[in-house]
Amino acid sequence: MGAGGVPNHRVQYVETKRLDKNGLPRTLIHRTENGKVVQSRWYDDKGRAIRNRDYSHSDNGGKITFPHDHIWNWSNNNGERGKDHFEPDYNNYPNQF
Repeated sequence: MGAGGVPNHRVQYVETKRLDKNGLPRTLIHRTENGKVVQSRWYDDKGRAIRNRDYSHSDNGGKITFPHDHIWNWSNNNGERGKDHFEPDYNNYPNQF
């Protein structure tokens, strides 16, 4: 990544059901459904997912606020998306639509 979560490679849009946990290094991918962005994922300089931003999904009866971020953990070298929801970090991970 460049400064913070700003990709210095490219920004992509893909119409798919899910994003891979490994991708092109220093890339931001926006997952779309019917042309609308529903999730964004940032990849580090090794191509590992480091942060997700969810814009919509099942909201567990209205208990989940959108958008929200999830942080990835690679301590086991397998890569696992954290379950905790965080306020979006727009300073370090801007949307770049």
